[in-house]
Amino acid sequence: MKNSYPVKTLCFFHFLDTKSCKDCAVVLEELERIDDDAGNFGVAFVKNSEKSTAKKYGVTSFPALMYFRNQQPAIFDGDLKDEEKVLAWLTDLDSMNYLTKLKR
Repeated sequence: MKNSYPVKTLCFFHFLDTKSCKDCAVVLEELERIDDDAGNFGVAFVKNSEKSTAKKYGVTSFPALMYFRNQQPAIFDGDLKDEEKVLAWLTDLDSMNYLTKLKR
């Protein structure tokens, strides 16, 4: 079944060395668990370890999860280890519609 939702690109920013960021490895596992469910809503995950990209978008702590919709970034400010809350945030149709209206 093909979804009718727009694709949002997600960037998962993390340190290059996951040994220095234990939370990064844990959060990555959580994201992998919800990858298929998020994909049903047009959400695609992208791992990014470029510190210059993180700096460009104001990411100052790691791990961080943000998505771009109509070129507008949004950063998740909850517990990234709570996969249910992350999935709910990613698939909230009201926020998707709100961001679309703001862009128009």
